[in-house]
Amino acid sequence: MKPLKLTFILIFLCAISNISAQPNLPKPVADSLWHVWTDEAQSDTNRLKAIQKYTRDGYLFTKPDSAFYYAQLQYEFAKVKGLQKDMAKALNTQGVSFYFRGDYAKAIDYYTQSLKIKEDIGDKQGIAASLNNIGSIYKDQGDYAKAIDYYTQSLKIKEDIGDKQGIATSLNNIGIIYKIQGDYAKAIDYYTQSLKISEEMGDKQGIASSLNNIGIIYSDQGDYAKAIDYFTQSLKIREEIGDKQGIAVSLNNIGSIYKDQGDYAKAIDYYTQSLKIKEDIGDKQGIATSLNNIGIIYKDQGDYAKAIDYYTQSLKIFEEIGDKKGIASIMNNIGNIYKDQGDYAKAIDYFTQSLKICEEIGDKKGIAGSLGNIGINYKEQGNYTKALEYNTRSLTIAMEIGVPERIKSASRSLYLTNHLLKNGDIAKKHLSTIYNLLETEIQTNYFTLSENEKQIYFSTMEEDFGLYHDFALHYQDRFDNLTDTSYNIALQNKGLTLKSSTAMRTAIQNSGDTTLINQYEDWLSLKRKIANSNSTDSTYKELTNQANEEERELVKNSTVFSDFDKVKNLKWQDVQSGLKPNEAAIEFVHFKSEIVPIAIGTANPIIYAALIIKKESQYPEMIRLCTETELKEILGVFQGNNLSFVKGVYGTKSKAEKALYEKIWQPLEKHLDGIQNIYYSPTGLLHKVSFAAISKDNNVFLCDNYQLNQQSSTGKVALPTNVLYDAKDEFLLLGGVEYNSDKTKKEVWNYLPGTKTETENIQAFLKKKKHAINFYVANDASEDNFKAQANKANVLHISTHGFFYPDPEQVHEEAKKDEVQDENIIFRGANDPIAIGFDSEERGSSRYANWSFVNNKNPLMRSGLVLAGANDVWQRDALAEGEDGILTAQEVSNLDLRNTKLVVLSACETGLGDIKGSEGVYGLQRAFKIAGAHYLIMSLWQVPDKETSEFMQLFYQNLTKVKDIPKAFNLTQQAMRKKYDPYYWAAFVLIE
Repeated sequence: MKPLKLTFILIFLCAISNISAQPNLPKPVADSLWHVWTDEAQSDTNRLKAIQKYTRDGYLFTKPDSAFYYAQLQYEFAKVKGLQKDMAKALNTQGVSFYFRGDYAKAIDYYTQSLKIKEDIGDKQGIAASLNNIGSIYKDQGDYAKAIDYYTQSLKIKEDIGDKQGIATSLNNIGIIYKIQGDYAKAIDYYTQSLKISEEMGDKQGIASSLNNIGIIYSDQGDYAKAIDYFTQSLKIREEIGDKQGIAVSLNNIGSIYKDQGDYAKAIDYYTQSLKIKEDIGDKQGIATSLNNIGIIYKDQGDYAKAIDYYTQSLKIFEEIGDKKGIASIMNNIGNIYKDQGDYAKAIDYFTQSLKICEEIGDKKGIAGSLGNIGINYKEQGNYTKALEYNTRSLTIAMEIGVPERIKSASRSLYLTNHLLKNGDIAKKHLSTIYNLLETEIQTNYFTLSENEKQIYFSTMEEDFGLYHDFALHYQDRFDNLTDTSYNIALQNKGLTLKSSTAMRTAIQNSGDTTLINQYEDWLSLKRKIANSNSTDSTYKELTNQANEEERELVKNSTVFSDFDKVKNLKWQDVQSGLKPNEAAIEFVHFKSEIVPIAIGTANPIIYAALIIKKESQYPEMIRLCTETELKEILGVFQGNNLSFVKGVYGTKSKAEKALYEKIWQPLEKHLDGIQNIYYSPTGLLHKVSFAAISKDNNVFLCDNYQLNQQSSTGKVALPTNVLYDAKDEFLLLGGVEYNSDKTKKEVWNYLPGTKTETENIQAFLKKKKHAINFYVANDASEDNFKAQANKANVLHISTHGFFYPDPEQVHEEAKKDEVQDENIIFRGANDPIAIGFDSEERGSSRYANWSFVNNKNPLMRSGLVLAGANDVWQRDALAEGEDGILTAQEVSNLDLRNTKLVVLSACETGLGDIKGSEGVYGLQRAFKIAGAHYLIMSLWQVPDKETSEFMQLFYQNLTKVKDIPKAFNLTQQAMRKKYDPYYWAAFVLIE
C-alpha cells in the first residue's frame, strides 16, 4: 500500500464504495420506512424529509448499501406527489451510487435524467450541479476535454445566478483538470481565481482548500518551500475554524513534503499529529492509513521492527472495520519486509494469507499479485519448480483479467527463473511478452502524461528494458534480431524522453486551426480511455483502431505531430541509411546484469555496452565494455571540480591517463577500422565523459583520430535538421551579471569579470557582422529579461555561473578530502553555501533556497543558471513576488525554444545533472532539449574564466566563417587542444 499522498478538495459529495443495487435492509430500518409511508398524521413534506434522511445517512455514513434503495423510495414518493425537484434529487443520488460503483454509463444516465427534470422546471442551481457531476464522470474516465466543457457550462450558470461559492468550486474543479494534464500555470490561475472569490466571501473553508490545492502544484513541481508555506497557511485557517478533517489532511500533506525531502523525523511527527486527530474524530479508515504511512517511513529507513509494528496496528483496525482489501494489502506489506530480510518462510506465510483473502472477495488482481509474490520468494530460495508453478498461475489470471502490470510482473519472474534454468527459448518468449507490453504502454500513455509524469514513467520501465539488453548481450549469437531490438529500444527511449508533449500541445493549440485542435483533443481522449481500460474489454480493440486512424490523420495534418511520430517509429535501419561509408553510429547502453553469476548477498553488476552500426552492417554489433563499479573507480563517486581531478582522468599533453580509454574505447576499435566520423549517444555515467579528451597515449587524444559528434540520440542521423548559421540570425547575450543587490547579506556567487569581457567582445564581433543583438549586462542580465527574449532569438549565449547540486552530504564529505585548487584560476561555478558561512540555523531561515535548489528532490530544480540579483535568494521568502534570479532547468523546460538553433552555456557544470538510466542527464542539458533547442554547448566541470572566454570568442569567429555549428565547434576545439591540456578545452561538449 502506498502512502496517502497530497489531497485535493472534494469535487462533490463524499467517497462511497461497495454500493449494491439490491441491498438487504436491516429490520429496524425497514420498519422505520414503513412507518414513514403509513403514518397518515405526517405531512407529505415530513415523509419526504424522513426518506431523504435515510437516503443521506445510507450513503454518507452508516449503510452505504442502502443508498440506491432509499433513493428509489424517494423518487417513487416524489413522483406520486408530483414533486419534480425531489424526483431530480433522487435520480442524482442514484447516479452517485452508480458512480461509486464505477458504472459510469449508468451514472451518466441517471445524472442526465436528473438534469432534464431540472431544465424542465428551470432549476438553475440544480442544472449547474448536474453538469458538474457529469463533468466529474468524464474527468475520471480521462476525457478531459468533455470534463472541462461540462465544468465550464456549470461555471457559466453559477456566474449567471451569482452563486459565488459555486463559482469558486467550479474554478477549483477546472484547475484540477489542468493539474492532471500537467498545465500547472493554468491550474494555478484557476485555483487563484477560486481563492480570490473565497476571500471576498470570507469563506475560510474555501480559502483553505484553494491554498491546499496550490500547495500541491508547487509540491509536484519540486518547489517544496512554496508548497509547505501554502500548506501551512491552509492548516492555520483550518485550525481557526476547527475543521479537524481538514487539519488532518494538511498535516499529512506537510508530512509528505518532509518525507520527500528525506527528513523522516519531521515526516513522522506530522503523520503522527494527523493520526491523533483521526483518532479523536473516530476516523478508523484514516487511522489505519496513517499507521500504514508511518510504517512505510520506517521501512524506508530500514527499521523493519517498527515498520512491522505500525503495519500490524493498521492491520488490526482493518480487521475491526472489516476492510478485507485493506487487510490483504497490509499482509503484502508485512510479507515484503520479511522477504527483504531473507525470511522467506514468513514472507510466504503472509503472502498466502493475503492470497486467501483476495480469493474470498474475488479480487483477481490481488490474487495474481499474491501468487506472483509467493513465486518470487520461491525463486529467491532456489525452489525453481514452485516458482514456475506460482508465477504461471499468476500469469494465467493476469492474462484473463487483462491487467498489464500483473502480466509484466509474472512474465518477468518466469523470464528470470527460466533464464536461471538455462531454458533460453522459454526465457526469450517471456521477454518478448514484456517488451511488447512496454511498447503498447508507451504508444498508449506517452502523450497523455505531463513532463514530470513521463520522467517517473520511463524510470519504471528502465529495468525491464535492461533485461532485453542483458539477454541480447549474452545470446546475440544464438537468436536473431536481439541486437536489432536493443538498438531500437535505445533510439526510442532516448528520443522520446527528450520530446515534450507539453510543447506539442501548446504548438497545436496556438496553431489557430480549430479542426486540428479538435482532432488532437479527441485523439487524446481516446488515448486516455484506452489507458483506463483492460485489454480484455470488448471496446479495447475498437478504441485502439479508432485511435490509430485518428493518429494517421494528425500526422497528415500537423508538422509538429509528424515530427513526434517519426521519432516514435525510428528503427536502426533508418540510422544506417543516413550513414556514409566512413561513418559509424554508436548507442551506449547500461543495465543490471541478471545473467552474470554472483555470490549470494552481493548486488548484480551494472554493465556498460555499445551498439555499433556501420554502412555495411547486417545488424548492430553489441560489445561489452565494463561495469559501473570500474567506471566509478576512474571518474570518482563524486566528480570533483578541480584541476587535479581532470588531470587524473584525462591526463595532460605530456602524460597520458589511459584507464578510461582501456575501459570504454579500446574494446570498440577493432570494429571501427576505416571509420573517421562517429555519431555517438552516451548513457549513464558516460554523460560525464569528454570523449574528445580520452587519452590514448602521450599527446594523443580521441579527437586526433576521429571526428566525434555527440548526440542525444543517434536517431538524429536519420532525421537531420540541417540547422546552419545565417547572417540574419538574432542573438541574445547575457554576461557580466551583477549577482548582488543592496539587500545582499552574503555572497555565494562572486562577480565574473571575464564573462563581461567575453560577451562584450562577442557583441562587438557580431555587430560588425550586422546581426540583431539583445545584450544584457549587470542588473539587466535578469531572469525576467531572459524569459521575455529567449524565444525570439536564434542563438542564446549565457555567460555566468552555472550550478548543479548533487546529494549535499556526499558533496561536503568528498570536498573535505580534496581541496586542491589553483589560486590563479577563477572558476565559473557555485561556491558551497555551507562553506562560506551559512550554518544550520541560517539554512533553516533560508528554507526557500535550500529546499528550492540545494536539497530539492527534483534534479531539474538542482541545476540552473545564475542571473541578476541571485545572491538574495538565500534570504528570500518563499511567497515573495517576482523572479528570484535563479533560472532552473525546470523553468527552462517550460520555454518554447523550437526556433533556437544554438544555446551556448558559458558556465560551469551546465552539462551535469542526475543520471537517469538511458534517459540521460536530468539537468540543463535535458531542459534545453525538451524546450526545443537544436544544438547545445555545455560544460562538464568547473571551467576557467580566462580560457573559456578565449574558447568562446574563437568559436564565433569560426562559426561566421564555416557557417556550420559542428564544424565551428570542432575547429575551435582543435585550436585550443594544440595550446592547452584537456582541462582548459575539453570541458565543453557540443550536443545535438
